Amino acid sequence: MAGKPHLLREFQAHVLHELQVAPAGAQRYVLWCERWIAFCDGRGITEQAASWVDAGEFLSGLQQPGQGRGGKGYSASTVAAVHSMLKAYYDFLLRSDHCSKNPFGLIRRPKIPKLLPRVPDPDTMNALLDAIPGRTAKELRDRAILELLYSSGMRVSELCGLDLADLDLRNGVATVRGKGNKERHVYLTPTAVDALRDYLWSARNYFVARCKDPGDRHALFFGAWGRRIRRSMVREAVQKWAARAGIEQRIWPHLIRHAFGTHMIEADVGINDVRILMGHDQLNTTLLYVRTARRTQLRQTVLGAHPRQAAARLRGAVVPIRAVRAEPERPVQLRPRVRQLLPRHAR
Repeated sequence: MAGKPHLLREFQAHVLHELQVAPAGAQRYVLWCERWIAFCDGRGITEQAASWVDAGEFLSGLQQPGQGRGGKGYSASTVAAVHSMLKAYYDFLLRSDHCSKNPFGLIRRPKIPKLLPRVPDPDTMNALLDAIPGRTAKELRDRAILELLYSSGMRVSELCGLDLADLDLRNGVATVRGKGNKERHVYLTPTAVDALRDYLWSARNYFVARCKDPGDRHALFFGAWGRRIRRSMVREAVQKWAARAGIEQRIWPHLIRHAFGTHMIEADVGINDVRILMGHDQLNTTLLYVRTARRTQLRQTVLGAHPRQAAARLRGAVVPIRAVRAEPERPVQLRPRVRQLLPRHAR
């Protein structure tokens, strides 16, 4: 049977080493495979006997009410990711002669709307970062984490994978390993460097003293019990300090990455430079920030020039203008430009 635990372990190793997916991502592959296997068992069939009709009904069922967080159904992007994961699972089974067909290979991958969520503007980001007092070891750690996320635009998985040796505070540079285990350099603003220095000098040893696993002692950030920090801990920290800052907009770690990309485009950093900084393989991915920034600038232009906006000001009812982003026209040098233009540095 294709759902035997040893096959799932072999598939997880394949995802880790052949597909070069991060450990947390590889675990999600396995979890969705187990969920698909349970679905097949509920229908009284094996994975080998499942048809493209079964696969389609499984995917469509994920978007039904009652599924996902809040019971609103999984998003199109999640369903598309599940489709890719299960297709990779069957490709693995085919190559290892445990299956004769790939039912997910006959289904078109769901289309994902190419839209970014509304990103927090620079004032909101500054309010979030300034809300962390930095009096305790955990506060110093959280401030360093949030400053680093906004300064660099790195993914939360990249942050969790950082080791102490990856930091070069003297030159304001960090080395991160992104998707496909590709390395790149990201550049740190002075506020991020200061926050990291405070954490390293005054707080990191507090966590190291609680670390029982020698393999984790070289990590940059730790959880409360001395283990390498996890994505869920970073998400909880972001949500905690957003609430403390009185920010009504929902903020999560990846949204801070979107804010970095958006604010760089708004500051006229070249689109190819932003692509390199964020570790995008395709320029089309970075273009999302350009389109979002353009919408924001158009909104600002219209509301700033429209007679009704002027009339509203005279009445004292100023229409709020939300931030978005700008089309870059020229390439620029990375490091000094990034440090100069990020709103966090401008303060």
